Amino acid sequence: PEYYRYLHKQEGEFKDIVEVDVNGAYWNLAHQKGYLDDATHAEGLTVDKMTRLIALGSIATVRVTHEFLGERYETVGEPDFNPVTRSYFFDIAHDLGEKMKDCILKIGLKNCYFFWVDAFFIPKAYEQEVREFFKGHNMEVKTKDVHKMVTKKTKEGWSCDIYEQKEKNLTQVKPFFFPHGDARKELINKTKLLLNSGEQQNATL
Repeated sequence: PEYYRYLHKQEGEFKDIVEVDVNGAYWNLAHQKGYLDDATHAEGLTVDKMTRLIALGSIATVRVTHEFLGERYETVGEPDFNPVTRSYFFDIAHDLGEKMKDCILKIGLKNCYFFWVDAFFIPKAYEQEVREFFKGHNMEVKTKDVHKMVTKKTKEGWSCDIYEQKEKNLTQVKPFFFPHGDARKELINKTKLLLNSGEQQNATL
């Protein structure tokens, strides 16, 4: 699956941006593909997004048993997982990634700054086109105002800070990092650290 794509390789501060999120992307695709029955799908829509992701992600769980031997841990046996249900999860993830890429091609590569899992960051002028694309796939989107985007190139990759409008003169900074080349593990680890440090960070306009 392709979980992200960064297209705006230019340093600076940029405005007139909107975040467009695909509503319940993984959950709704799982239902469309027949991996969730109607009742389970409906129940999932009554809980928060994190609960849905945890529930769906559980079908891809890999369990590893460790044994503590005095001063060290050793793995016991082979990893335990269900290859069939695990394939369901990655089929959903792959399908969404393909839809995100197809949508970018529809609005034009130059008209998308980046996408991250189920969220696009684009010029406001292209919001309606994204909405119509996903409507054609029986999916809906929601939008969030972005005050500004600040990008910087580093030795490791591109950092991208999204200043999301919250209330009055306050914004929340959402940091993203895109490494040079194919370094997904590095991306995930670094982004977790950035999100942990930036989650509580507020900035004044």
